[in-house]
Amino acid sequence: MPHSSRLSTSDFEAVLQTVLRLNACDNVAALASQGVQALLDLIPADALCLQLLRSNGEPILQIVSQGWPYTREQVAFYTENVAQHPMVQYYAVHGGGCAIRMSDVITQAGLEQNPIYQFCMRPHGLHYCLGYLNTVGMGRQLGISFDRKTNDFTVREKRLLEAVAPHLGQVMARLGLLEGRKRPWREPSTRDWLAGELGVSNREADILIHLSEGHRDHEIAELLKISPLTVKKHLSNIYQKLGLSNRYAVGMKVREILAR
Repeated sequence: MPHSSRLSTSDFEAVLQTVLRLNACDNVAALASQGVQALLDLIPADALCLQLLRSNGEPILQIVSQGWPYTREQVAFYTENVAQHPMVQYYAVHGGGCAIRMSDVITQAGLEQNPIYQFCMRPHGLHYCLGYLNTVGMGRQLGISFDRKTNDFTVREKRLLEAVAPHLGQVMARLGLLEGRKRPWREPSTRDWLAGELGVSNREADILIHLSEGHRDHEIAELLKISPLTVKKHLSNIYQKLGLSNRYAVGMKVREILAR
């Protein structure tokens, strides 16, 4: 636990309560609702994003807080230009395992010229960011990002994030998210509810739930005992019904709905 000696007794108690709430999450939907809220109670922010990434930076799973402000166009722009993010550049050089603030790695004048800040953050009045990145499994990285409109994050909040982040990785491991094949979702009521919310069939809802957990087409096919070609056909129908063009946008929409 890096620099944990800088935390007070009350800080440790707050971290413990957050860890207990995280440990109570027994599926991805719970993590996206109760887990995210627990993190925001510990470190207040206007937006929070949890990402599970492959070693090459490809997102496997993304969970965002309620009221996530960024549009699909902004998310696509960020994805295409992520190498220009000052904090991503820092981690690429120095490695992960610690929490950093945007203000730790770039001046305000430099930030004003940054394209990600200009196109994604500033339109929503978001000026401050606190992040964490570290390896959590074979070929897996955990990324955490808090965005805030006013008041920069403090050194204390950096230490709080460093204290709780490893436990979040353990929760993801317990949920099977760090393995090559993740634990299948087996909650028919969730499937039926999602189908009604999105206007898709129950089979399409099954596929959407697995897709939102980061499964690839061949993994979904194996879990549902259907062919990969059938999965692709269902996804094509889903894209048309939802008016979306790719699995990343679909996965984000499903996770936002499940987080309600």
